[in-house]
Amino acid sequence: MVTFLVFSQHPADGVPLLELGRHATRFFDATVESLLTPMESSAHPGRPASATVLRCEVIQTPPPVGDVLVAFSSFGARSVFAITKRATTTEDVSRARDAEVRMHTAGLAGLAARCAWIFVVVPEAAAIEWMAWECSALVASVSLGPVLSSDGATLVGVKSARARAEALRLAATR
Repeated sequence: MVTFLVFSQHPADGVPLLELGRHATRFFDATVESLLTPMESSAHPGRPASATVLRCEVIQTPPPVGDVLVAFSSFGARSVFAITKRATTTEDVSRARDAEVRMHTAGLAGLAARCAWIFVVVPEAAAIEWMAWECSALVASVSLGPVLSSDGATLVGVKSARARAEALRLAATR
């Protein structure tokens, strides 16, 4: 399964779970749920320690800072993703420009260059491919930046990522 780099203009520290939850409910007919609490994370080495266990649409505490593990649910399916935030590098922008040239598109690499941060969306092994695209589109809708597949082959905006997710979802039901 491909990892996604979602370029971000989002100024906040960490992963904005509250905003992801709001966008999931309002625009994606989906839900996002954080899976680990700091107490649970010690039992799972390598898993994020800063997540809260609350459905995002009813979070009453500030979003956590740092890495999170979330469950994304849509169209009756559910997949789990690790999301981290890091600074954008010149290599990231170069890869976005290369993808834009390969895809014969224009504009998204320029947007990527204006983004100071990247959300890295990593699907767990059992994640459904269309949900990985949909989850990345959700993150992009909050971060206001394009989505780059980790193999560097695809650079898309929210609308195109959602279209790809829908095509994959419909193909899977045939």
